[in-house]
Amino acid sequence: MGTLPFIPEVCVGSEILEQHPEDDPYGFVGKVLNLRRKHPSFRSTQVEMVPHDREQQACVYLKTGDSEWTVVLINFSAGPVTLTLTLPAEAAAAFHRGLPTDLLTGRPVRWRWLSEQQAACELPARTPMILRAPRGGRGEMEPSSGRGEGPRASRPQG
Repeated sequence: MGTLPFIPEVCVGSEILEQHPEDDPYGFVGKVLNLRRKHPSFRSTQVEMVPHDREQQACVYLKTGDSEWTVVLINFSAGPVTLTLTLPAEAAAAFHRGLPTDLLTGRPVRWRWLSEQQAACELPARTPMILRAPRGGRGEMEPSSGRGEGPRASRPQG
């Protein structure tokens, strides 16, 4: 199982995983498999690690599809962390156009832009977050408030 670090490969029997509740590990994997079907960037082989300031506590990578960008953030630590990450210019521009949506919760995620390519984002303890943004102005994103709100994730803590 697994061909690349942090990217598990599940093949035969994956439909069984979709029959579990989301808080069950099998249900989580089923949800990720559904996201793979729905979002082209999940099927893309274009993956690059995103530089950030919490290398020992978190992992961040970017997947590039024809019509969208997906950023996967994973906090492995027992407490919340605020990541400062640097996205490639084109991906950063796409995320600047609006609030990215966490595909796992369906909620918008607010992050604070520090520069054109650098942003700060808070991740709750032991939590993955999957964000998407359309490429080239295509697709839907919630409009940004433009108020430079602080780095916080719009998801329940707990």
